[in-house]
Amino acid sequence: MIAKPSSKIRQGCTFSTKTKILAAFTLMVNNSNPTQKLMMHINQYVLKLPQLPWPPPQNGDDKAATRFIGTTPLWDLNLLKGIAQDSLTSTVQRIYPVTEDCNKDMAKEGISVSDVADFILQLRNEHYKNTMWCHTGTKTQVKAKPENLWFPCDAYSIDVLHDSGYGAYRMNLYLKMCANVKEELIFTVSIHS
Repeated sequence: MIAKPSSKIRQGCTFSTKTKILAAFTLMVNNSNPTQKLMMHINQYVLKLPQLPWPPPQNGDDKAATRFIGTTPLWDLNLLKGIAQDSLTSTVQRIYPVTEDCNKDMAKEGISVSDVADFILQLRNEHYKNTMWCHTGTKTQVKAKPENLWFPCDAYSIDVLHDSGYGAYRMNLYLKMCANVKEELIFTVSIHS
């Protein structure tokens, strides 16, 4: 049974007409098997949100045009802010940087997970840029099948005041993130000035 999209996820997402939208799953033929069994090849987000375009870019194609999903936020900003607020008051970590570049950029700027939560709480709808497929890379902290290393992320740009421990300064922050499919965690794939 296919899960119905959550009411917390934006339902009226606008997708590029150039993007090939497939039904809830893509089937691949296992040619090594003489009976040619069909096996399901599915991304966890596409299973939950069948309106997402699939497949995302393949074979290292990292061009923005092929990763583009839409111009309407996929994730309800209030949902993301709720998770961020919980991460500040809970003993359980709820925000995870999941790419090597994200971890490096956070270390370079002196940004902690608590800082990320604070930045998310400052976001408003006008900070939204677009929604894109983002690949977590092969050295990700998230262990998953290759098709599940693609996350549909909303991108935001916001001017923030940040104190890295060496004094406060203003920075224009670019942040790409998504919730996990259970809508209880935030995965950040990009956060830099």
